[in-house]
Amino acid sequence: MDQPSIFSSTLGLSSFWKITRIEVAAGHRRLDIYLSCNQSGSIQCQACNRKVPVCGSTKQTWYHNDFFSKEAYLHAVVPVTRCDLPCGCNELTVPWSHAGSKFVLINNELSPACAACTYVGSSRLKLQQDQTPAHYKLFQSI
Repeated sequence: MDQPSIFSSTLGLSSFWKITRIEVAAGHRRLDIYLSCNQSGSIQCQACNRKVPVCGSTKQTWYHNDFFSKEAYLHAVVPVTRCDLPCGCNELTVPWSHAGSKFVLINNELSPACAACTYVGSSRLKLQQDQTPAHYKLFQSI
């Protein structure tokens, strides 16, 4: 099994997602994986399951501190869909960012300040650890 196939399988990628590039840093401790997706046509709305058009995308990066014994960064352009029902515009849920995943969203075109504000807001609301969205937990050390 070649390197992209091993990573694709581990990340749970369907044929919709493709690894376009893998970079291993000189010290071999950092791994950067670049992903793209097939945005042609329509995608299933994650709220109502209707076929809906892609209306945009966001560039995002996730971090994992021990992925194949390396610090891993996943870089992906995530499609945004537009549903005419009350669902509205939604980012596609990515397979590597599920409950229990060790990948943490660290960069989103729409964030960093947004994520920090949401983390502060969840602290003020005294939300429990399991009620705080996973990618906001990164800001606990700030």
